[in-house]
Amino acid sequence: MTVFFKCFTVWLNLYLYETDKTMTEIRRTIRKHTGVMSHNKGKTFEEAFCKFMTTDLGYSKAYTGHNMPSRVNPRGIKLDIVAKRKSKAGELIYKITIGVILLIIPIGLVCYLVMPKTDENTFILLFTIGLILVLSGLALIIATNYTIEYAWVECKNWKDKVPIKEVEKMLFEFNSHNHSKDKRFVFRHKYFVSANGFVDNALTYAIDNKIMCYICNDNKFEFVDW
Repeated sequence: MTVFFKCFTVWLNLYLYETDKTMTEIRRTIRKHTGVMSHNKGKTFEEAFCKFMTTDLGYSKAYTGHNMPSRVNPRGIKLDIVAKRKSKAGELIYKITIGVILLIIPIGLVCYLVMPKTDENTFILLFTIGLILVLSGLALIIATNYTIEYAWVECKNWKDKVPIKEVEKMLFEFNSHNHSKDKRFVFRHKYFVSANGFVDNALTYAIDNKIMCYICNDNKFEFVDW
């Protein structure tokens, strides 16, 4: 009886092992035909370009899978990548403000030590320094929160070249969002990223509409203008 039980246990384990292998193959087949595997590849492609935007294009943050409001589509638009950075004006305001703050403190200290010690002079000095610091703080808030520009990014990890209809679709969705009531994002730049390039008329159309195009060669992203 014990020998029979051991044999039965061995057979059962082998049966379950083979069944698990079969189910694994079935799940792989289902994922392949339902697009799950291609979706994962597309997600990896998008994440790679996110990293490229932060390391090479000067963006402070880039993230995937954001749903944007649309004027014509009540369900919104699933945007591949949203990236943000300070505008040139914001960077300039930030640097000037930091410079003013770094200068006003030692200048104020020197003035305090040199000028005659009267209540009126002390009040004027402290009031002037305080006013400059408050205005500098407001300038920093503006530079940090109200001079942010966003990038709209479409990615296609396809084996074929991107046709013009995809570029037209992207531009239509971009414009439909800009005409919506959403004021959270001010998109200044448009990017289209293709794993295997663009059809000639698609690239021409993109360039004419100020869409910056990138392709992926040997796992490196390259800007293309023709």
